[in-house]
Amino acid sequence: MLSIAIYSENENLTNELKSYIQDFLIREKVMAKVSYFNDTETFITVPSSYDFYLIDLDSEKNNLLEVGKQMMSIDAGSHFAFLSSDKETACLAAKARVDYYMLKPLD
Repeated sequence: MLSIAIYSENENLTNELKSYIQDFLIREKVMAKVSYFNDTETFITVPSSYDFYLIDLDSEKNNLLEVGKQMMSIDAGSHFAFLSSDKETACLAAKARVDYYMLKPLD
């Protein structure tokens, strides 16, 4: 079973992602455990047991690119996707060697 961790401080985005992910999993007939996080301290103490991490980098409180890099070093065998509304962050994410990068708003 696939395991997915989603981090976003934006409740509207979290709800949108839940909808996209549920639709995808049903359509593709994929069994997955999906966990949602909106608190950095809880997120970084998550045991490194997820196959895929999706991290919304837009935050007024935290440097989530650094959090993402930290998670990538802890759970090197996993895949990571970052999303942001800032195009400049895409360059920084590329330097961090993230697997996927998406710009918001999602279509």
